[in-house]
Amino acid sequence: MSRLTRRLYRAMSSPELLIWAVLGWVLYYVTLATWGDEAFGRFIGSLGRNAVLTMLYALSLLIALLNIVRSVSAGIPGRGLLRTALRAVLPVGVLLFLTGFFLSASFRTMELRTVAEGHTFRPQWEDGAPLVVGKIDPALKSTTLGAESGGTVFEYEPSLVLSSAGRDYRVGAFPPTRIGRTYYHILNFGLAPGMKLKMGGLVLNEGYVPVRILPPGVSDEFDIRPFPYRFIISIAPERVVQRGDKTVKYYNLRSPRFNLSVMKGEELLFEGNSDDLITFDGLSLSFMEPTPWVMLDMARDRGVPLL
Repeated sequence: MSRLTRRLYRAMSSPELLIWAVLGWVLYYVTLATWGDEAFGRFIGSLGRNAVLTMLYALSLLIALLNIVRSVSAGIPGRGLLRTALRAVLPVGVLLFLTGFFLSASFRTMELRTVAEGHTFRPQWEDGAPLVVGKIDPALKSTTLGAESGGTVFEYEPSLVLSSAGRDYRVGAFPPTRIGRTYYHILNFGLAPGMKLKMGGLVLNEGYVPVRILPPGVSDEFDIRPFPYRFIISIAPERVVQRGDKTVKYYNLRSPRFNLSVMKGEELLFEGNSDDLITFDGLSLSFMEPTPWVMLDMARDRGVPLL
């Protein structure tokens, strides 16, 4: 080993440099990483996008590794191999965890996909058999929901079944389910009302529209291309009960009615609910039973095995 290499090794493996590296990351985290967003999420996002931060983090891992190597090398003559190895378990474990965190934040590949029962898909990085979306368990709390209950709409965690190559996998919100090289979990859940747009007896468009209308009281918008209309939709209460000075609304979540507004530019063409005959510009719109949909968060994460 040359003199320059020895000097570089001593400098890089010095505990003082490691302490300064740790203090530098702490200072970055509590200052620059906290402005404007949630600190930990902002830190992870910056680590994955910022090349300078990526190189500095990798350099910090190298400094930590060299410190462990130097400590183990110096400890074996005095303590023996077994005692030195046992003392190294914790720092090596911490280093592996931080390395897994680095790989996960910097090299993760992600994709979001909205699916319903019967859909077939495959993440862009997978080359195996496609996945088929089986039964979605919406886990809705009850057929009717009182507004005074605080807006909770689920009895338990929604889930769905994904099938591939003759095997079934149940996927929920947490923890993620691994299929092949990909981790899956439910990021969002909603209802997709069935709708049929007609002109007289001619069906112009028919299908399901995934919208975010849960919990009741939330509204969403959709359009039907190529028509120049904007539809604003929400779940209509099944019944309204007056209790003293409080108005309580009950909703049917399994077979809901819908409030609907039809806009053409800034002009309101229709406002009512799905019990009414929805007509506008010589067209008619009718609703069918909704079907559940989920937004899947899919990730190929090389750091998870180390974590």
